[in-house]
Amino acid sequence: MTTSERILAYSAPDSARFGFHVVRGYAPDADPDRLWKAIVDANADLAIIRTPTTLAHRMSKLGAFGAEVIHADTLVYYAAELRNLDLVAPANTRVSIATASTADMAELSAVVASVFRDYRNHYHSNPVLDAEKVLAGYCEWAIRHLGDPSNKITWLARHEGRIVGFLCCSHDVAASTGEFVLNGVLPEFARNGIYSSLVRIALQWFHENGFARVRVSTQIGNLAVQKVWRREGFAMVEAYDTFHVNAFLHAPDVEHCAAYSFSIEPTAPPYTSSSVTDLIDWTSRRAVLDAPRLRVRSLRVASFEDAFALQTAAHREYKLIPSANSSGAMKAVGILRDGEGRPLYAAYIDLSP
Repeated sequence: MTTSERILAYSAPDSARFGFHVVRGYAPDADPDRLWKAIVDANADLAIIRTPTTLAHRMSKLGAFGAEVIHADTLVYYAAELRNLDLVAPANTRVSIATASTADMAELSAVVASVFRDYRNHYHSNPVLDAEKVLAGYCEWAIRHLGDPSNKITWLARHEGRIVGFLCCSHDVAASTGEFVLNGVLPEFARNGIYSSLVRIALQWFHENGFARVRVSTQIGNLAVQKVWRREGFAMVEAYDTFHVNAFLHAPDVEHCAAYSFSIEPTAPPYTSSSVTDLIDWTSRRAVLDAPRLRVRSLRVASFEDAFALQTAAHREYKLIPSANSSGAMKAVGILRDGEGRPLYAAYIDLSP
């Protein structure tokens, strides 16, 4: 396994949902050079990277490679050590709480959509990702916690037979750890002790089944739920920053605004990267000549000498990346590839309406 494979892994759910080639990973050292190599090796459109908050400043250096780097959120983790916890009875006795089954799929999906419609997470920070698809992702996430008792369990709170709250959990027996993965209460039923009741029922179950601890995470700005966790015996234990790197080195399904091949005639070494940069800038400007505002940032992902060593006739492609929000902004990306399709150079062009 290579270093880059250890850093970033292909995310099938994200890729299918957004139509981009998405990779995800955790970078404990936040090394920008190693991360960029991993992104290029993966031929990624979007890299979602988490780093310790103490090293977040290193991630800004990824911008020197030309791709857009977005600080998407700060995630905080809480944990409760069950051996030290005084377990208490549910706070609301007017709702019934029981485990879910696949028969609850449709109603649970509708409740999740209602709970998370106005919730903002790291996906919403990226203008090329469709917010409606983010919401659909929450519903898919909840449904994956039904019907798999081997490492997942979901509790539902019902009022007069209607689902009004949910708590989806996973558990790792080997690590003796449970995790609250996705949870919420319908807005009209909030502040009635329903969420606290779900938390207490789950903690009791994990304790009775021999687990040592329970973990849960949220964005740092989600203060209300953190107050509940602290009241129920949780303490903050970790914090991470989430970054999105929009590299667009793959993007098979976006609109191509131009595509053609050109040959580079080698003269005499040494070759300089400036000549390729000039060529990229010239061809990029030709592709978007009528844009009212144009900003070109060129990116070197391999040495100019390597380009000739791999193939002297390379393929040049352009594609348009539309914004998913209402701004109307677009990006044009030009990529120079070798004969095997690996990216050698790329130019990122911001188009402002």
